[in-house]
Amino acid sequence: MERHEFGAAVRQLRESTAPAAVGLPIGRRRVRGLRREELGELAGMSADYVRRLEQGRSHPSAGVVNAIARALRIERAEYERLCALAGYAAADGQVPSEVGPGAMRLLERFTDTPMFVSDAAMNLVAVNSAFMALGHWELTGDPWEWNVAWRTFCDPFHGFKQSADDATDHEAILAARLRNALHRHDEFLRFLRTIDTTVPRNLQIHMIVDNYGTHTHPNVKAWLAKHPRFHLHFTPTSSSWLNMVERWFAALTDKMIRRGVFHSVDDLITAIEEYLRVHNDDPKPFVWTATAESILAKVRRGRVALQQTATQN
Repeated sequence: MERHEFGAAVRQLRESTAPAAVGLPIGRRRVRGLRREELGELAGMSADYVRRLEQGRSHPSAGVVNAIARALRIERAEYERLCALAGYAAADGQVPSEVGPGAMRLLERFTDTPMFVSDAAMNLVAVNSAFMALGHWELTGDPWEWNVAWRTFCDPFHGFKQSADDATDHEAILAARLRNALHRHDEFLRFLRTIDTTVPRNLQIHMIVDNYGTHTHPNVKAWLAKHPRFHLHFTPTSSSWLNMVERWFAALTDKMIRRGVFHSVDDLITAIEEYLRVHNDDPKPFVWTATAESILAKVRRGRVALQQTATQN
């Protein structure tokens, strides 16, 4: 394998991937595409390892290739090209939900380091003794208690100390990983089954999902046909109404959350509800002000910039 070719391909994919495409906030950026730290977080590896891969100084395992492909949400053809450059056959992309005895023995070798293994949907599938010795993970038998994202957003550990910026970055990475999981039909089915077991049987379930190909898989279609209380509503590509929803949440974040100090989840919920009350007392609709001509002009400028960049490279 030509390591530098694989590394160059990874770097090109990373730099050409828009943060929004993998569920990350755009923010202010000095680099194109994703940062190495962001790719590392999404793929479950360090930024230094991503750098060594891109520089051709490390040989990736098949698992690393699959993790990078999932993190960047690349197309099948690009995935197969990465596999070919790394010297592996393309896999079907499924993520195992169990660990073998060998992996458990490896976890237990880290006697002084709390460690866990999760599946693509952030459900814990294995932990070592050092992790349980922390004593902060109180398990009640509820399946949600074993989900890292659920505990982070809905029932956080007050013993964990993070700065506001670190917490925001961590939550953004978790949300992006969950979105990645839903873009594979096996994980989507697991997600649907979890909802089915936790929502009372007498309730109908309406889900708003992006218009991706996961729901068209035969296994997903068959499952939904057997569970008629599930109703899927798809967002049209580039849907302006969804942009307005996202813009409203951006306003909530900028005007209230980032300006406030919250000592507990209850404080945060109270502040959000107060913001909703004030906003609903005098609601103002979002108005689309851009003209078709200005949008097309921006597309043309972007195309020229991309062509210039490609010529320079």
